[in-house]
Formats: sequence, structure tokens, C-alpha cells
Amino acid sequence: MRTLRCLTWLLVVALLGSCARSTSSGEGRGERTLAASAAQVEFLVDPRVELLCILNRLAGAPEYEPFQTAYAKAVAAHFAGFAAHPAVARTRDLRERLGIGFATPIALAVHLDAETWQPLRPLDPLPHELEGWQGVDLPLYLAELRDFAERSGFAAFAAQHAAYYGAVAASVRHALIERRVFDWRHRVLGVVGDVRWIVSPGLLSGANSYSAVLRGDGFQERHQVVALELLDRAGVPHPTEVTAELAVHEILHSDVNPLVEAHWDELAATGSRVYALTRELMEYSSGDPEGMLMETAVRALTALYTEDARGRGEAERFVVLQQELGFFWLPEVVDRLRGTVAAPGKLGSVEGGTQAMQQLAAAMKSWSDAHPASWEIPPFRGPIYNALSAPRLKKAPLYVVAPPASGTAAAAQLRKSVRARAPDAFPGAVVLDGTDDAWARVADGSVACYGSPASNALTRTLLAEFGWRVEADQIALGGRVFRGENLVLIAARAHPRNPRLAVLVYASAEDASLVGVERVFQGPTDWVVARRAGDRFEVVGSGLFGED
Repeated sequence: MRTLRCLTWLLVVALLGSCARSTSSGEGRGERTLAASAAQVEFLVDPRVELLCILNRLAGAPEYEPFQTAYAKAVAAHFAGFAAHPAVARTRDLRERLGIGFATPIALAVHLDAETWQPLRPLDPLPHELEGWQGVDLPLYLAELRDFAERSGFAAFAAQHAAYYGAVAASVRHALIERRVFDWRHRVLGVVGDVRWIVSPGLLSGANSYSAVLRGDGFQERHQVVALELLDRAGVPHPTEVTAELAVHEILHSDVNPLVEAHWDELAATGSRVYALTRELMEYSSGDPEGMLMETAVRALTALYTEDARGRGEAERFVVLQQELGFFWLPEVVDRLRGTVAAPGKLGSVEGGTQAMQQLAAAMKSWSDAHPASWEIPPFRGPIYNALSAPRLKKAPLYVVAPPASGTAAAAQLRKSVRARAPDAFPGAVVLDGTDDAWARVADGSVACYGSPASNALTRTLLAEFGWRVEADQIALGGRVFRGENLVLIAARAHPRNPRLAVLVYASAEDASLVGVERVFQGPTDWVVARRAGDRFEVVGSGLFGED
């Protein structure tokens, strides 16, 4: 199955066969439950995923930058002495030479036994699910991986954190079962008797989520690695509907991708036309028209899950967020696919799947017929995580930080952090000093501005432009006032000089409060206010502009 990544909705689809032994052994890693549909779902922290995340983090992969939990700090301390191990060096080399990152390491992880680190199925010839590993000497890499696991004491380290693993898995389990994620999938697509579902919290995958499937003889295990949302002081997440929608999205890829592949002959002409029309505006990380249509169908069905779970209004809001990510045609796709999910199990049938693909093709054709080649993207509407999204970025964003002349140690630390992170997030990103002339230099690009009003002149300009106040004892915006010290504001608005671009502001009265601000959960809202306490942040408010 094709591996896809698209902006903050980053996914993996791997295929697991006879690996029940390796994914379910080990006390404290998680809980097994039965959804209402009687399909088996297991929730656990997968040690294979953890090990591959550690290797990639040591190799400098920015997508594996974890949230700052006590567990992440323990990982950093325990494995720092092994940063020069050959497995780390080869992981870095594979990333630089072959682009192996994001979903691809997770796809390999689920093909391994968690105790012996031997493949659970033959890897020669290479399974379709591991197509991203073409050209790699896997026996050599796995030998180095096994040596790393043994020499670093990985098994003992994981055992020491079994209680934490169990607590995280239980929290994610409760959230997804309560929101009937699997029940909805099974009602719409039917229960597949030879499939087991594994949900693994991504303790070290940062804001990224992945999904995958490993096939055995007449058997599958489908995996979802989900990002941690709203961490408490113990590092345990408290997932909301955001995590539920991400999980639905990932789960659906293992059903939708084969449908698109099977019907590609009927979809190719329209998909290629839409892709050609929009590729100058976007950076589809799926990389081709087929991947674009897979993402389109999955996002439309996720909107229908949201409609069933939380109503039409919330589904429409979800669709707007996807349009901001470049899926401008999604409203019509949702309308056309609604009938395919009305009857239980219909979408999972041959007839229902064919009908869904016909409706997808018709919706895409209707949209492309209505949009000429000169069409331009609409003005930015939010939220935060779309501010620097691909449709807005015909070139890399501009990062603006406090200039060296600001003089404070905290401003210098913040400046150093942004300068280090920006190129990893966006190759070619430009970092500018927030001097008095900064506003004139950012007129033609999306902007991320970091700093206090005292240290960064652009921060002062943008706060005045948007009518926000960031002061020592309060933050005020949109008619709301949050009182207290050490508050930080993260907010996104349309660029005042070019509304098709976006401005993302990270501001606080003190630069010291902004160091590490990327750890604040920045979900599908236009603004977040958080309070810093030590090295942690507590969200005290968030919302959408224009809503009370």
C-alpha cells in the first residue's frame, strides 16, 4: 500500500501478518478490548515503534522531535551515549541519500519481532508495504539495529517504563472507544474477520501520526500510531475529537488506498487534471495524482464521521480546515459520498466501493470544470496549523526573531532555537531579524514571528495591526482577556498585505516564556493562550476568531 504524508496529517499504512506474539507480549504496554462491533482492537505502546523513533531522533530527523515529557527526557539521557552507533549513522545516511523518514521507518518496525528484531516475514522479495526501503541492504541494517538494541539496553529501558506505557495506552483507548471510532468504521465498511487493529500512542513521534498494515497468510494487523494530545504533567495525553479524527483518517487509508488503486483507470484522467491545475499552488507530499485522490477520499469520509459524531456544523468546520490544506474540492466530494455510507457495510462491498469511486470521479470533474487555469487560492481562514501549509507556500516561509541588538539572553536563546529548527521544518526558510524595517521585508511571504513586543519590532507591529495586547499581567484578543504572568499567545491571521498568505504570531511579554513554545498543543483553532510554569506549558484558552 502506498505510503502517504500530507502536512500535519502524517500517515503510515503498514501490513502485519503473524506478529501477534511480538505486539501483544509484555506487561503494562497496553490493554486489549472489543469494540461494540466485536472486532478486536488492541491499544499498546509498541516497542518496535519506540526503537525506530529513537534511532531516527538520534540521527537528527526533525519529524521525530518528541514533546518534552519526562519520558522523552529519560530517552535522551539513556541513549545519548549511543549517538555514534553504526545503526544511527546508517539511519542518518539512509535519510540523506534515499529520503527514508516519516512513515517509512514505522513500516519497517511493524515487520520485526520485538524480542529478536528478526523479520516476521521474508523480506526478499521486498513486500509491497516496504517499497520505501528499495535499494537498502536490509540484512545489514537490521543487524546493526539488533546490535544497537542489545548494547543500549533497550529492553530493560522499556521495561522500566511499562507503567507509563500502560497509562498512555489506557487514556488513548478510552478516548477512541468513547468516540466510537472503530464502531463507525465497522458500520460503514463492515467487519473484516481476518483483521486485528493495533493502536499505538506515538510517544516519540511528536505531532505526527502514522498508519500501516502487515499481511500474513490470510491475516492482517492494521496499525495506527497516534500523536499525543493535551499532555498532563505526567506526560499522559487526554485526547479530544482531534485525535479521534486523526485515528479515523489513518484507519481509512488501509481501506481507501486499495480502492483508488483498483479503480485508477476510471480516476486517472480527472485526478491528473486537478493535480495539474493545482500543483503550482501546492506541495502534495503524496507526490502524484493517485496519492492526491487517496487523501481526498479519506478526508471526505473523515468529515462524514465527524458529521455522524458531532453534527453537520462541526463537519463543515472540518471541511474548511481541509480546504486550507489545499483540498479545495472537498465539499462536493463529501456531498457525493454521503450516500455511500448511509447503509451499513455498503462501502465495504464491491458494489459500494465502485459507486464511491464513481462519485469521487464525478465530484473532481465537476470541480475542475468550474475552475479555469488562472484560478487562485482563496484568502487564508485559519487555523494555526494551516498557517504555514503547502497551498500558501510557493516559497518557504519567513521566520522573524528578535535581533541581536535586543540584548537579552532569553531572546538570544529563542533566536538560536528558531534558526536551528526553521531549515528542518522548511528547506530554504529565511530567518530575519525583527528590526524596524521587518514589516517592509515580509510583504510577499507567509510569516512566523517570534518574540516579545519589547524585543521584536514586527511583534509590536502585528499586535497593533490585529488589535491584540500582550502585557506582563495579561493577554487580550478578540474581546477576551486572560490574566496572569508568564502567558504566551499563539495566533494565526491572514497576512494584512496579502490575504492569501498567513501570519503566525508567537508572542509573550517576556522572551524567556517563549523558549520551547513549540511544545504547546496547536490544534485546529485560530489562537491559543498558554501559561508557562517551569519547562511546561498549560493551555488556558483557545478558539476561533469570530466566535464567542
